[in-house]
Parts: sequence; structure tokens; C-alpha cells
Amino acid sequence: MQKSASRSGQRSGSFRKSFAITTIYVTHDQEEALTLSDRIAVVDHGKLQQLGTPRDLYERPENPFVADFIGINNLIAGEVREIGSVGRSMKVETKAGPLLCFCYKQFKPGDRCLISVRPETATISHRAQPLRGGMGSAEM
Repeated sequence: MQKSASRSGQRSGSFRKSFAITTIYVTHDQEEALTLSDRIAVVDHGKLQQLGTPRDLYERPENPFVADFIGINNLIAGEVREIGSVGRSMKVETKAGPLLCFCYKQFKPGDRCLISVRPETATISHRAQPLRGGMGSAEM
């Protein structure tokens, strides 16, 4: 059933693109939304939480609701200790210890934040090193 739904979604996405028409499709199925859409609007209780490409929503969720809605992740609360010199990296103190992460918003030492860690992007190491392509995202 899942494979046929996915194939059907791919066909309808190709059909829509070949005729260059705008389509609004409402679904509660995250996989379907991520597969079919060029842009996704995530709505909670009638309020727009975030509008963006599937990649933007997955890699840079605006808030915990979007992070949880789009897929499996871990939200870790912490406080910014240092802003790194490498790209947009920062060191965050958490209950689990210090974490090095990349952020897409401006932070300063002392700011409270949430780190969103996707299992496929996390690395456990004895020596903290910035990852290429980003480890997670942080938000206030």
C-alpha cells in the first residue's frame, strides 16, 4: 500500500509539473507532503507555523512544533556558551554536557535555545568537531 501511494504521488507530482499548474494539496501525511511538494505550509490550530521547501522545513525548523511534525528528531534545551569562529557554530551547555552545533539564527552567549538533532546527522565523538553540512539547528 505504501509503495503504491508513493508511486501515485510521484505520478501526480510529475503530472502537475508537466502542466505547470499551481496545486494546493491538504494532507496530514508528512511523507506525502515531503514527496509531492515544492513548498509546504505547516499549520497548527489554524496558525501558520512555517512556510518553506521540504528541505528548509526538515533542516531548519522554525519551532519545536515544525521540528516534531516533519520527522524524527531530538530537542535538547541548553544555554549558549560560545559563538564559534567556524561558520555559524556555537557551543551549547546542556544537561547531557556541552554540544557543538550550527545555527541559522543569531545568538549570543547566555541565550537559551533548543537544539534540534536529527538521528542521521548526529555524530558522537570524544573530541568535538564542527561537521560539514550542519549538525542540527538551534532556535530561541
